[in-house]
Amino acid sequence: MNPFIINYYHLFSKDENVFRNAIKLKWNWMFKRLFFPVTFECTIENGKEMYYDLYALMDQTVLFKKADFPLELFDSLEQKEKFDNEFNEYFRYAYCYEKIPNNLKDTFFVEMDFRNVDVDIYKQLVGNFYPCIDKKEDLDLWYEEKNDVDLLKYPMYGEFRKWVFILSKDKVPYDRYYLPIIKKIYFRKDLDSDKIEAIQEIAKCLEVETEEI
Repeated sequence: MNPFIINYYHLFSKDENVFRNAIKLKWNWMFKRLFFPVTFECTIENGKEMYYDLYALMDQTVLFKKADFPLELFDSLEQKEKFDNEFNEYFRYAYCYEKIPNNLKDTFFVEMDFRNVDVDIYKQLVGNFYPCIDKKEDLDLWYEEKNDVDLLKYPMYGEFRKWVFILSKDKVPYDRYYLPIIKKIYFRKDLDSDKIEAIQEIAKCLEVETEEI
């Protein structure tokens, strides 16, 4: 079995020693360079354009998402929708990367420095931070009516060097989580000029540097 999945199961152990050892193994996982994607996705509400990713960034928060798991993890669309709905009733997730990916269009990236994170925030996040696994068979997935231990593995499906935070809905009011540890904002030069200008204005307001990549 994949060692990360073994660690994952140990986090839910009723044996206190097993649980504590699982936490100890991942105590420094967040202290690497981590880049959070931010999009220019626009939603129209009551005739107004809403840019929720940008609004979240301006408030120094990370926008957590509802589930839209890949169809390839399931036997049918009906099964996928069932698991999406079950997850969304209780949880939200947010992805980040060790290395800025090249395949995300119309996106820029915010580097967070978790070495400066508040102790209480660290304690809340450390047990809920997981590496993504790129092989479906390694996730040890179950499709029966089971419990959160199995349901929470689905957001962990993803490419190498991608990570995911998974939190209960009550920890992310309005689907946001406050993380005032922004270090730098990175953007690609092929973005539209008006979007680059918007990024630079946001960076100025947040008093952080930008870097073209």
